[in-house]
This record gives sequence, structure tokens and C-alpha cells, in this order.
Amino acid sequence: MKLTKLKIAFGIVALVAGLAACQKEVDFQDLNGSGPGGGGTIDLIGNWNFVGLTAKLKATIIASQAGQELKAVVLNDYATTTATGTLTVTADQFKFIQLGHTVTGTLYYQTFLNGLLIDNQTEPINEVTDPSDDILDYVRNSNDSITFTNGFTTLPDPSGTPAPTGPIGAKLSMSSDTLSVKIKTTLSQDASQGGVPAQVNFDIESTMRFKRQ
Repeated sequence: MKLTKLKIAFGIVALVAGLAACQKEVDFQDLNGSGPGGGGTIDLIGNWNFVGLTAKLKATIIASQAGQELKAVVLNDYATTTATGTLTVTADQFKFIQLGHTVTGTLYYQTFLNGLLIDNQTEPINEVTDPSDDILDYVRNSNDSITFTNGFTTLPDPSGTPAPTGPIGAKLSMSSDTLSVKIKTTLSQDASQGGVPAQVNFDIESTMRFKRQ
């Protein structure tokens, strides 16, 4: 595998990780099981102000050609600042209104060739997400968990075509007047760059917070 192709393959991961960091992080969800014991059903219905979020993302791409294997890993640990926008929750929908934020943190890059580390870099993140609207349908599973039914998580592949992942679950918790929507998921997708097949994997964990109006 030529070095140029190694760089291209590594660039796919960096690009996808960057796209993921700029999406609404509530889009990354698949959390199962019951939440903390005690307490009644969390009251979701009403109006909320977006407070912000924290997230951790691990993106891995593995590609093989001519007997050589490239593995590129991107670790993204970030938090948002200057959060703006609101959330209105009805009996069956999350309505996001002009949600926007600035993502700050650090990208950690590692590249392996045939199992050997050949590159290790870091890069600061400071990306502004423009305010946008969205509506997500959901069903209630228990007092502290829901499932978004209109699959909205996407993994962009090198061709630029997103792949929907289907229904996504989320864990809920309350602290005083602040609602947390916790996300934890693993996503996978086959990809191709210049005819070289690759496997892209994501491990994603994030928490969005909203304060009741």
C-alpha cells in the first residue's frame, strides 16, 4: 500500500470524525437497560433551554491492500460552549429550535501500519455549529429511557452518502431543573476509498443537557 493511500485512508477518519463532531450530538444514541433506581417517571413534556453537552468519540478505520493493513484511530474528547436554542417536548416528539454551539476540545490521531504505530498527533478543536431546527419522534420505554423512532444517526462514507442507522435509544436523568439525555452507541459501516475496501467503526458517548424554562 503506497504512503499516499495510507494518508488518504487516514484522512477519511479525520473527515468523518470532524463531521460527527459538528452534528447535533443528540443524534448519537443507542443506550439500553434501566437507569438509576428510585424516583418516578421523568416529566419530559414542556419547554427547555439548551445548556450544552460533553462527548467522547472514537473512530477507527481498517483498510488492507497488497498484504498490508492500515489502522487509523481518531479520539475526540470535547465539550460545547456558547450553547443556544431550545427544546420543546410533546408526548411523542422532541422539537429542537435553533440549536447551536461551539465545540472545543482535542483530536488525537494515531496511525498503525501492520500493527506498528507510525504516526501520533494531536489537534485542537474549535468549531462553530450554526443554529438549526430538527424534529425527532420518540416512544417512552420506561421512567428514564426513550427510543427515537425516525432513525437520524448517519455515518457519512467517502462518497458523501449518509447511511441511516435506524431507531436509537437514550437514557434520561434529572438534577434539580436540568434534564440530561445520555447517549452511548457503537456504529459500523463498510467504506471504500479509491477502490480499497475499509471498515469504519465508531464508539460514541455523549450527554446533552437542557434546563426547564
